[in-house]
Formats: sequence, C-alpha cells, structure tokens
Amino acid sequence: MTNVLRRSSWLAFPAGALLLAAAPLVAGCGSSSAEQSPARLSGSQARAAAASLVTADDIPGQIVVDFRDDAPEADIRSLLVDGLGLTFAPTPLEATTRIEIASVPAGLAGSVLARLNADPRVEYAEPLARVQAYYTPNDPLFKDQWHLDKIGAPQAWHYSTGRGVTVAVVDTGIACEDFESFVKVSDLGRTRCVEGFNFVNNTTHANDDQGHGTHVAGTIAQSTNNGHGAAGIAYDAQLMPVKVLAANGSGTTAAVADGIRWAADHGAQVINLSLGGSRPAQVLQKAVEHALSKGAVVIAAAGNSGGSVGYPAAHDGVIAVSASDRNDKLASFSSRGAEVDIAAPGVDVVQQTICEGGRGKCERFPAFNGTSMATCG
Repeated sequence: MTNVLRRSSWLAFPAGALLLAAAPLVAGCGSSSAEQSPARLSGSQARAAAASLVTADDIPGQIVVDFRDDAPEADIRSLLVDGLGLTFAPTPLEATTRIEIASVPAGLAGSVLARLNADPRVEYAEPLARVQAYYTPNDPLFKDQWHLDKIGAPQAWHYSTGRGVTVAVVDTGIACEDFESFVKVSDLGRTRCVEGFNFVNNTTHANDDQGHGTHVAGTIAQSTNNGHGAAGIAYDAQLMPVKVLAANGSGTTAAVADGIRWAADHGAQVINLSLGGSRPAQVLQKAVEHALSKGAVVIAAAGNSGGSVGYPAAHDGVIAVSASDRNDKLASFSSRGAEVDIAAPGVDVVQQTICEGGRGKCERFPAFNGTSMATCG
C-alpha cells in the first residue's frame, strides 16, 4: 500500500526525500565529462600525487606499473630491479600488456610511485588496492527499497555508515523509547536515540503519536543488517527526536523554530525538516541562521503541492529537496522552483512506522510518497 501525504498549513511532509536527496552528493552520482588523456606530471607533482594515492585500502608494499608500449624490455627490468630494488610477480596479462605488479620495499611506496610517474617510460604507476563486494544487508525488505540502490547507498556504506553523526528529526517525534504507553518500534532496536525534546507537551519524551516522524527517522537510521524489516541510509547515525508537530501532524512556525534552535544547541550536526508551510516566517529564518552559526546542516522538504517551494525549504541557508521517481524524473506531486538544491527518491519509499495512533504497539512497513522521504536520503 502506498500512502500519499499531501497537506496544507504547517504539516509533516512524507519523510524520506530530504536525506535521500543529499546522498547523491556523498555517493558521487553526478555526470562525468568526456575522458581526456592525462597530462604527464612534473617530478614534484608526481611525488605529491603518488603519496596521496597511498590509502588504507591499498595492499602494503604492492604497486601496479603500466609501461609505455615503446619502452624497451631491458629498460623495464633494469628500472624495476636495479634502479628501484623492486621484485615483480607474474600476471596473466603480461603477454598482452606492459602491466607489471611489483613489490616495494617497506615504507617506500610513495617515493617509488613518484619516481615511476615521473619516468617517461611509464604510462602510470599506482598502488595495488583491494576491492570487495558491496555490502548487502540481510533485512528482508531491502529488496523493496529501490531508493537505496538509486542513490548508491550500498557503495557508500563501504566508506561511511553515518557513525558519529547526530541527526535531529524535527517532526512528530520518534518511536524510539519505551515510556508510559509508548513502545519503541522493533526495527529501531539497535538504533541509538539521544535525548530529545517535546515542544508539544513540554517534556523530554519526544514520542511519536502520529507515525510520520518514525518513518522519517527509519529512512535515516533504521537498524540495518539485523534480519528484520528494512534498512536505513545512515544506519550508524544517532537520532535526536524533536517533537514540534501534534498527533494530527500539524504545528506552528514558532514551535518549529524552537525545535531547530534546541537541536542546534544540543549537538545536532544535521537537522531534518520534513515539514513546511506556504509562507515565509522570520522566526524560522532566524532559527535557521542560528543553526548554521552552530555548524549544523539544515535540510528541508520542498513540499508536495506540485507548485512553488514551501517554507522553511525556501529560506536562505536551507538545503531544499524535491522528490524524484524510479526513472529519475521529478515526482508529479513534488514542489519545484529555483530554491530547490537537489532531488532524491521520494516515491514508494519503504520504511517502518507505527500504526496511526498506535504509539509503537502496532507497527508496519508502508511505502510513502513525498518530499519528506527525499530529505532523508
């Protein structure tokens, strides 16, 4: 079942679009320009470039050298063995290419690469690096989460899973604690939630009584590879629940501004706003400026009206996110305009949430549509 959330006034936008929108920046999903032949580096340039190439993914003491076709064989052997003290291993390609795999004395990879890249007989030299299969979590609904493949999440997880980042979800709250009649949903079981605040009821217990905020939070940091439910994009990030919207999904500009300021003052590095309204508000603009001064990144859903971008997304300093579909086309419901910074998957985004009014006792994994979903990517 697909839920399309379209509301007026200061209401929640379906959550996943914001973080999903930011993800292509991390995953490098941009178009590339036409290939050009690399210019030969000077000696100092080669040394700097080669040293920068040696990373934690490289196999210690191993390099790959591609010699130019016109380099004499005797020169190759002399350079590798006599000049640099290298030894090299046979390769299945050696009969058809001039590529050699060489062993480098301990601690000398950077300097050896620099010398080789400065040599006119060498096409290029680089570290021999490891490659591995991209991580695929065992969550049973991962196969239905098309948006994760679309933004390159499995590839990005090789580099980062969000560890050390605190994301404030300024929304309807999150079902991430057992408190009174509220229950933590099962697929946030391994997700860390730091203390938040409830501006609706003036308490530190920012529990979700509507469902939207939990869906947003799960899109961001659902417990992943736990054999249950769905996967999250930045699943090692910690969530900060900030409740500014009531059980009917609505709130005020003042409450949202309070939530932004509170999140920034309590260490949130990313502030997710899957909500909005039709008119600008100085109280929101000032809150955004305060958050930026604290070093936070503020991300907001563009809106689901199909028309102009709402607020706070259209305010200065906010990363505004529209929603795209499976074909990388702008979703029909997505707001649009010059204020939009990026688009991300916001159609049929599968994630866990509570049954409406269920307070976590009843949970489900619906597919939501909306720029709210895109902000979480």
